[in-house]
Amino acid sequence: MARTAPRQPVSAAERGGAVLAFLDTALDTLGSAVGPAVDDEVFAFRCGPTIVRIRATSARTGELRPFSHLPTVTPRTATHGDPELVVHVCDGPFPGADGRRPPSGFHRVRDARTFVAITDGPAIVDGLRSSEGRAISWIEDVAHAPPYTRFRPFAEIFSAWFPAVRMLLLHAAAVGDADGVVLLVGNGGSGKSTTSVLCSQAGLGFLADDFCLLEPGARPRVHSIYRSAKLRGDSAGRVPDVHAARGDRVDDDHYFLVDDDATIASAPVRAIIAVRPAPDATAAPRLEQVTRDESFRLLLPTALKVASGGDAAYRFWLRSAHAIAESIPAYTLDLTWDTARVVDLVREALR
Repeated sequence: MARTAPRQPVSAAERGGAVLAFLDTALDTLGSAVGPAVDDEVFAFRCGPTIVRIRATSARTGELRPFSHLPTVTPRTATHGDPELVVHVCDGPFPGADGRRPPSGFHRVRDARTFVAITDGPAIVDGLRSSEGRAISWIEDVAHAPPYTRFRPFAEIFSAWFPAVRMLLLHAAAVGDADGVVLLVGNGGSGKSTTSVLCSQAGLGFLADDFCLLEPGARPRVHSIYRSAKLRGDSAGRVPDVHAARGDRVDDDHYFLVDDDATIASAPVRAIIAVRPAPDATAAPRLEQVTRDESFRLLLPTALKVASGGDAAYRFWLRSAHAIAESIPAYTLDLTWDTARVVDLVREALR
């Protein structure tokens, strides 16, 4: 009996090439239509100096609600020469794959011109050709889409694309007004979202609770991208007037949208505050200014999403973080449930 040759292991490079090939297939199938108006364009908005166009071949229009506070773009208001990102939103069979599904498991692959992130349960693909400003966001089964796809959609795409137009998707919250905001930084679970929601309820403008866009420069600005917020169960129980539908709760996390009229779209950065739980929960909240060297260290968690942009994005983030640490005052804020005092201290840093 003839012996069967052993199957050769598939290299990481071969797997990565297969993932990138799926992206090329999809984008080629969806076409290269660009410009101000096509039949399947459902929404276009401005984020800082850039335009994002959403083109849909599915009913996933619920994912557009987090962007409703941003300035909309029409053929009349579009400015020639502004950078544009076109996101094709679809579900069902993967475009152009002739019945094949993307590789199972978790993959994050990039080369000089493309980036792809694939996850399972349900199958989700977010991919980008950065040189063309074209992207795809695909979910196989919309009925089982996790809440983050509805409240913070396209985050992988944004984090990969915006460095190409000199902006960064930061893991940070921001509150204030059109004249200036405080950038709230810290590790996951440190209290950024809770603090930003409390400040919003107290009358400060809401720009972000977890992700915002940084435009570096002599006067750094941040731009809102989502008006959504997420509170952990212990915070949601203590923060008043937070209502999340049953389908918007996962592992006791509560997702919801901040009212349009309570948001701001863009503002310069006035101060940086690193929030953290106070060692003694019975003590008063405490705001303390830190040195420039310490300020840079406090900014490290903001790089959480920079990985999607590759090495160039990391270098851009390093330069930007150093510049901000040199020019913007920074503080630590020990949080307790004396929420009125927490808001007062944030206002103090703004002043």
